[in-house]
Amino acid sequence: MLSASGISKAFGATQALDDVSIRLEPGEIHGLIGENGAGKSTLVKTLCGVHRPDAGTIEVGGESITGWSPEIAIASGLITVHQDVNLIETMTVTENIFLNAEIKRGPFLDRQAMAAEAQQLLDTLMLEISPEAVLGSLPTDLRKMVQLARAMRQKPRVLLLDEPTSSLTADEVDILISQVKSIAATGVSVLYISHYLNEVFEHTQSLTILRDGKTAWQGATSDITLPEAIRTMIGGTLRTSQKIDASTKQLGEPVLKLRNLTLGHRLSDISFDVRPGEILGIGGLIGAGLGDLARTIFADPDYRATSGDIMMDGERVDWTSPADAMGAGIGLVTNDRHRSGAIVDFSIADNIGLPSLSRFSNKFGVLKTTALKAEVDDQMQQLSVKAAGPLAALSTLSGGNQQKVMLAKWFMTNPRVLILDEPTIGVDIGAKQSIKDLILQKAAEGCAVVILSSEMDEIVEVADRALILFRGRIVARLDEPGFTQEDLTNAANASFNPKISTQTTEKSVETIS
Repeated sequence: MLSASGISKAFGATQALDDVSIRLEPGEIHGLIGENGAGKSTLVKTLCGVHRPDAGTIEVGGESITGWSPEIAIASGLITVHQDVNLIETMTVTENIFLNAEIKRGPFLDRQAMAAEAQQLLDTLMLEISPEAVLGSLPTDLRKMVQLARAMRQKPRVLLLDEPTSSLTADEVDILISQVKSIAATGVSVLYISHYLNEVFEHTQSLTILRDGKTAWQGATSDITLPEAIRTMIGGTLRTSQKIDASTKQLGEPVLKLRNLTLGHRLSDISFDVRPGEILGIGGLIGAGLGDLARTIFADPDYRATSGDIMMDGERVDWTSPADAMGAGIGLVTNDRHRSGAIVDFSIADNIGLPSLSRFSNKFGVLKTTALKAEVDDQMQQLSVKAAGPLAALSTLSGGNQQKVMLAKWFMTNPRVLILDEPTIGVDIGAKQSIKDLILQKAAEGCAVVILSSEMDEIVEVADRALILFRGRIVARLDEPGFTQEDLTNAANASFNPKISTQTTEKSVETIS
C-alpha cells in the first residue's frame, strides 16, 4: 500500500535521513522505533508531505507520487494523526471532525448531515460520545478518539499514528489500540510510531528501527526480541555511568523530599529525596509524566498536587505559586523554552535577569542596571554563551545558546534545588555536552539537581542515582553506580531486566518512609 524507497533528507549540514526505505502492506500494522534524534519525526513529516525528500521515491497503492506536499499526501489517502491533539477545544465533536471539509447545502452548512455522519463514524469506532459535545469537555483519551474519527472520515489508505498512546492511562491505551486494530482489519495500512516498545512488540506485525537517520533493522516483529531491538536502537555500545556512589560524596541531609505525591491520574505516589551536591536522574518515555512532575514540584497552579507532601529541610511546605517555590530556593528549566521558559523577543540580559529582579532593585523598586549587567555578563562568560552581547534578542541565538541562557537565569538565583526538564532538548551534540558539563559543575558547587529526561544516555552520563517514571508511576530505582543505558531503556518500557526486577522496584517504593 505504501512504499518509500531511498529517502534522504538534510537540513543544512545535518543529514536527518540517509537512504531510508519502508514498506507497508494493506491491513498491516508496522512499527517504527528509534531513539530521540534517530529520524522518526523527519520520516513521518516527509511521508505526510511536510518535508520534501532530497532523494528517493514514494508510492501509494503502486502509484508513484511527484511534487510531494501535505495536500497531495491527503489526496493520495495518506493521513496522519499527530501526537498532540491538534483540534479546537471550543468546537463540538462534529465541527472538529469536519473542520475544513464541511458538508454544504448550497451556500449553507448542512449541520444535520454532518451530525448524522459524525454519529456514524463514532458508532463505527464504538465511541459513546455525543456529536454535539464540546471537545474541551472530553477526557484526553476521547479527544484522541475524535482525532482518529476525523482521520477515518478522510478515508485513509495509509494511517500514520505518531505516539498515539502518549499521555494516556493503561485503560485508555487498551481502548485506542482496539480501535487501531479494527481499522487495520478493514485493509488500512497503519504506521505505528511509539517510544512504548512493549506496545509495538505486542501489536505490530512488522518493524523498522532507525538509528542516526539510517535503517538499522527491518523485518517481521517476531524475528527480533525486545532486548535485541534496544541494542539495535542504541548502536550496541552501552554507555556506563562513571558516577561514584552518592554516599562517597559526603552528602548531607535531603534538601527536598517528595512523599506519595499525586496529581489526579497523571502522577501517582511519587516519593524520592535529593541531597545537596547530588544529581538525581528521572527517566521516562514521552508521556510518562516528567513535565507534570517538574511543574507540580514548582507549584504551577495548573499542576497542583491532589495529595502527598513536598518537604524542604524536613519541613512540609504548601506552595501555592512558582513565586513560593522560587522563594524557597527552587529553580526550574522547563522543557519548552519558547512557550514557557523564555521571552524570545526580549534581550539575553532581560531573560537572564528576570527571576532575580528583586535582588537588583532598591527599596523604591528602581533597578540597579549596572550591577545587573555585570552579573549577566559574568553568567554569559561562565556558560560560554555565544552572542553579539547581552542586549541581543534571545531569538538571534542558536538553540544551544538559548538553552544556556535558560540555565544562566537560574544559576544567577543561586538555587538550592535545580529542576531540569529535558535540559538538552533541541540542541546539537556539542551544545549537549557543554550543558551536561554545566550541570555537573552546578552539583559540585552544592546544588541539588533533579534532571528529568527521555534521553537515557543523558541520565547515565550525569546522574548519581536514577528513577524511572512510566505512565505517572515510579517503576524502577537504580541506586547503585554502573547502571547502563540499556538498564534504563528496559525499565522505561516496563520490560523484564534481570538487574531491575518488579519485586525489587516495588520493595524500593515501599521502604520510603
